[in-house]
Amino acid sequence: MGAGIATSISYVASEEAWAKNDRGSKLRQLFGLYRSQDCWAVMRKFRQIDDGNGYVSWDEFEQLLCLPEFHLLFIWDLYSQQNELIDSREFLTMVCLFS
Repeated sequence: MGAGIATSISYVASEEAWAKNDRGSKLRQLFGLYRSQDCWAVMRKFRQIDDGNGYVSWDEFEQLLCLPEFHLLFIWDLYSQQNELIDSREFLTMVCLFS
């Protein structure tokens, strides 16, 4: 699902930038086993708990992903804005891109 998007992003971001900090490969490890139905399950859960503000809070974030807390903290640190919220579009794109 994310292969087409990943190819498009490779034209925008340099490969050296991804290799330098190793975040992309770690996210790929976390979401590598997600399949299409898993991505859709995250989307359905998101629609159920979404409050319409365009952001995902920590409580919502924990409900959406079934990962250990240390993995959740890694993702939260990468994507949260001022350690409070994650843009919902960025969150859903990340799940699809690295699956």
